[in-house]
Amino acid sequence: MATALILAGSNVDRERNLPAALDALRRLPGLRVQAVSAIHDTPAIGPDGRPSGQPNFHNVALRVETELGYQQLRQRLREVEARLGRVRTEDKFAPRPIDLDIVWYAPDDGGPPVVDPDLARYAHVVLPLAEIAPDWQDPTTGHSLQELAARFRPTARPAG
Repeated sequence: MATALILAGSNVDRERNLPAALDALRRLPGLRVQAVSAIHDTPAIGPDGRPSGQPNFHNVALRVETELGYQQLRQRLREVEARLGRVRTEDKFAPRPIDLDIVWYAPDDGGPPVVDPDLARYAHVVLPLAEIAPDWQDPTTGHSLQELAARFRPTARPAG
């Protein structure tokens, strides 16, 4: 079984779409959810890396075990996005009902993990990840997710 960290986010009808996505992921064949972070309320980021003025995102991170290869998992996530009304456009910063990204994928064959290059760049990525995998080491920086998260102000709020 491979292990993956998935970031889920929504800034369109987020109170409905984020729970719907989590439910869909829990029912996805070949995937077992091990942990889910608190909800993080974060500003939408624009192409310049600054807040865009769009509605804030609700973000959560999930740690999963999966029988799926990286590309298969990515395809299943895209299918869940489509079912929840996500339409991909050229504008990767557009508002969206759901966004499901594989941030870390550790294959079961012992090969090197596939890690999102923006892992340590944004609070909305690293803060929820650090909750569910604090000791995981970023192969680029050598720092743990907990160490990377310490650079950002916490934005978590209890779910519910």
